[in-house]
Amino acid sequence: MIKIVLRSLQRNHLVAGLACFFLGALYFEWQLNPHLSTSKLKQALRTYTAPAPATRHSNFTLPNKDLTRHVRPLIGTANNGNVCPGASIPFGMVKINPDIIGVSPPGYAADVDQPIRGFSMMHDSGTGGVLGSYGNFEIMPVICPDGFNSCPTWNTGRTKYRVPGSD
Repeated sequence: MIKIVLRSLQRNHLVAGLACFFLGALYFEWQLNPHLSTSKLKQALRTYTAPAPATRHSNFTLPNKDLTRHVRPLIGTANNGNVCPGASIPFGMVKINPDIIGVSPPGYAADVDQPIRGFSMMHDSGTGGVLGSYGNFEIMPVICPDGFNSCPTWNTGRTKYRVPGSD
């Protein structure tokens, strides 16, 4: 049954999505009503897992272009854009980003006059509040002999070209 659903998923996402929805609903109904006859269950499974018609795109090819020049990961991080630049799934809770000293709703600003205080994992984008950075469990990849808040790192220091082992 799973192979049939996956085969449908490869051929037609809409039909496969509907099939998964109906299979889930059918399973839920079967859990609520254990006296549902096995023949009715098999008939419903055959109906909802029928293979979808195949669609081919054999003449479609991806352009051989470098599209990375269009990527701007820091859009919305400057001028109170309230966006975290860190990678995350949409609406995900974990967003590893630098935290700056100063007020920035997402916890990060692309302005070079803001020192980085550490890196934490919980941030909100577009909060519009005072602090979207929760600052929980901040880490910093440097040793601060006079305490955690005594050695902020400036964004301008990150623009320098570094050669591993030369520092």
